[in-house]
Amino acid sequence: CILKHRSSLLLLRPSVLGILAIFGCYCLVYVGVLHANFALTGFWPYGLLKALGSSATRWAQFIVVQCSILSGFTFALLALPMLTPALW
Repeated sequence: CILKHRSSLLLLRPSVLGILAIFGCYCLVYVGVLHANFALTGFWPYGLLKALGSSATRWAQFIVVQCSILSGFTFALLALPMLTPALW
């Protein structure tokens, strides 16, 4: 499926702030689920989470890194319709 009108894509996508808010909420919920899983099972699903321990600073850094990765890929994808030539 190819979008016929580039302007429709740019008009219908969420704002950058909206996207960042969604990523922030997603990362917070994800970390909450990780902690709930640890509370229930006593094990972290990924080995690197053990190193974070109970340090709020390390967990905050983990959340920032997760949001940054999601944002980087998303901003690259958002730039594509503006930078690539339209073939139609």
